[in-house]
Amino acid sequence: MNIDRTIAPKIRSISSIKFPPFRQISLGNGIPMYILEGGTDTILKMELVFKAGRTYEKSRLVSKVCNHLLKEGTINHSSEEIAEKIDFYGSTISCSTDMDTSSVTLYCLKKHFKSSLDIVLEILNDATFSEEEIRKYGIRSSQRLKQELSKNNVVAYRKLSAEIFGADHPYGYNSMPEDYLDINADLVKEHYKRLYTRNNCRIYLSGAADRDIIKMVDNAMDGFQKQGTIQDTYIDAISSDTKSYEITGHRLQNSIKIGKKLFNRHHAEYYPFMMLNTVLGGYFGSRLMSEIRENKGYTYSIYSMLDPLVRDGSFYVSTEVGKEYYNDTIEAIKIEFNKLKETTISDRELDMSRNYLLGNFLSMLDGTLKSSKILATLIENDLDFNHLHGMIDVIKDISAGEIRDLAVKYLDFDSMISVSVGDF
Repeated sequence: MNIDRTIAPKIRSISSIKFPPFRQISLGNGIPMYILEGGTDTILKMELVFKAGRTYEKSRLVSKVCNHLLKEGTINHSSEEIAEKIDFYGSTISCSTDMDTSSVTLYCLKKHFKSSLDIVLEILNDATFSEEEIRKYGIRSSQRLKQELSKNNVVAYRKLSAEIFGADHPYGYNSMPEDYLDINADLVKEHYKRLYTRNNCRIYLSGAADRDIIKMVDNAMDGFQKQGTIQDTYIDAISSDTKSYEITGHRLQNSIKIGKKLFNRHHAEYYPFMMLNTVLGGYFGSRLMSEIRENKGYTYSIYSMLDPLVRDGSFYVSTEVGKEYYNDTIEAIKIEFNKLKETTISDRELDMSRNYLLGNFLSMLDGTLKSSKILATLIENDLDFNHLHGMIDVIKDISAGEIRDLAVKYLDFDSMISVSVGDF
């Protein structure tokens, strides 16, 4: 069949999005488990999520240090032995932490699931957190942070987050190189014993999760009997009254970050604002990219971001420019804000942004392994599937006039905190 490649394919609107079927059960020891069956016949993904991020730590950085060192030795095996066992089975066990949660994620072949699961259970029950491992990790992390602090964009982001949420807030505090050296085994073990427990755990199982696998999880996790006291350390965020900061940094390029405290996924205008953000700077065809990158050539990349967290959220614009374009770029950002406030966008631009968002979300549901991440996001943010359907309805139905009204309400440049780091 001959294809005329000079003719672009038709753009088709996404009429509906279906989330893969899932079910929830309770394991014998009370842990809730969410199961998405289907997809590949051989691969399994199991994610265990704990409320053990920054908002639950009693000392700065302890959540990060604890999560990172989970695999660095147990009562029965050294870190090298654990790594060798994981490699032998061709499995992957990754540990990650963010502002609100920490997780342990296992990817493995179905035939090696039981052996790999035993390793996961071992690090959850019997991690040792030796002073030597903590000291070595602290030195490495301290040196790495010193290098990061030489980058203008890192300094700008740290300053902006501290001003948006507060320098002592879990979402806003900035760690310093010496902070890593102050972490000791007692602090890490307290965090581990209190929060990496069965009464603070949710499991998301996806892939080849048949009846035998589910029974295997139930039997294995019966050995996870550790219980703790779940208590957060969250405080209300207090944004700075100062609106503009210029910090001397590296001369190569000036980093610009402009933003404000906003809201999380529970807010009624979260998804409408997501559409506004997409139009403004949320993808390659956005206003900021088209005007400031493509037309003016001030920067290689510029974007805006809506950053939702469990308790709060923020919005910011970010770019890096040469000194000669610094003032013009800030003025151009103001102009794009004002354009969205003063005129409605075209139907074509609205449809492009709408299709981008829906298409991106559709790609995130490509198979049960990916879909489990969406499911975990909903559950960990205390959201149900009515919320998900509501998001899709908002994206499909929002009008150009509603986007303009949101811009009037939220895109007030003078209400935002501006942080620039570089050569002035």
